[in-house]
Amino acid sequence: MKQLHLFNPDNDLALASGLDYYTSPPLAAQLRRDLQMLPAWWANPGDYVLTQNRQIDADWTAYLHDNFGIEVELIDKNHLQNHQFVYRPWGWNASLRNQLLACCVPASQLPSPALIEQWRQLSHRRSSVAIHHAITDICHHQFCSAPIEMTDLASIAQFADTHYRCFLKAPWSSSGKGIFRPTDTQNLTFDYWARGILQRQGSVIGELPFDKILDFAMEFSCVEGKAHFTGYSVYYNNQHNAFDTGIAASENRLHRIICQQVGEKCDEIATIRTALEEILTTMVAQCYEGYLGIDMLLFRHADGSIGINPCVEMNLRTTMGVLTSVVGSRFVHPDSIGHYHCEYHKAPFDVEAYMKQKIAKNPPIFEQINGTNRIKKGTMLMAPVYPDSRYCAYIDVEEVAEP
Repeated sequence: MKQLHLFNPDNDLALASGLDYYTSPPLAAQLRRDLQMLPAWWANPGDYVLTQNRQIDADWTAYLHDNFGIEVELIDKNHLQNHQFVYRPWGWNASLRNQLLACCVPASQLPSPALIEQWRQLSHRRSSVAIHHAITDICHHQFCSAPIEMTDLASIAQFADTHYRCFLKAPWSSSGKGIFRPTDTQNLTFDYWARGILQRQGSVIGELPFDKILDFAMEFSCVEGKAHFTGYSVYYNNQHNAFDTGIAASENRLHRIICQQVGEKCDEIATIRTALEEILTTMVAQCYEGYLGIDMLLFRHADGSIGINPCVEMNLRTTMGVLTSVVGSRFVHPDSIGHYHCEYHKAPFDVEAYMKQKIAKNPPIFEQINGTNRIKKGTMLMAPVYPDSRYCAYIDVEEVAEP
């Protein structure tokens, strides 16, 4: 059966709400519309992508086919009832299921409410606590202190007072919005934030601060009851702890980037990867099929040595790291590195003119390897720009010397 991919980056917000019918804020809805064609990059040949199916989408599909051999079909929400699909959204939540039911998609083609709730519970940040402890048990080594879950205000305040500039995190949140770094537990801001999260979500996750060197992730795919490692991603967050830039390069190059930072502990990366495949097979893959990502980081200890945080959090959905990993391994030249950007521009900014100018200054240059085009240098759009677009996604690629 053919798969249908749809881009719903508001998934984490819907999970945090816990609502069966969730209305996305305007910017999240705009992002969903503007980048609806992103799944074409990781779709299998012959898969479908849910779009508004405008002429510009058809032109973009032809561009992907002509340049990279990507073969996807387009469909809009008004024609879903005429097909049978395996649905592969960015992420699953109860509201999305109800949206698809409203499009006359048979319930038999969708996961049950109970299964979606099970996935929602796995998306709770307490899963990162469990993964930390499981990695310690399998590897017989504690890489760093595990986060802790707290269910009362006194415990949260004590943790924050004991660990200056620690991270307090909501169990479900999106793009860094559920992260709080307290400096004074006696002020009203801390009290308001902590009480609000406890009331809405029942607990708060506390994490120690780290002298961060590098953000990276391991991407996995759960298929037929097993979790398989699919690639690395290396990325940079902005000041709000939200995704900013991702590196698109071959898996070998990404591995070298990580190992250059971690030094003599590079073998521990492979050990963690093997442990995670075992853990995720037992913990997740028995009930879930699709992509997921485990965010990690490298940090510096007080003595100057390098440490590894093997699980900052688990994202039980497709991630921007999946996108950069797939694009880097399949479509970027092995002698090059790409930097993936997603930008927002307020009206009346002309996004289309802006991207045309960027591409004209640095046009993409391709080279065939084994019959497949690889981008060797230049700027390339990752999704079409519409007349009403406020977001644009693109990749800047440059040739680099080894390693």
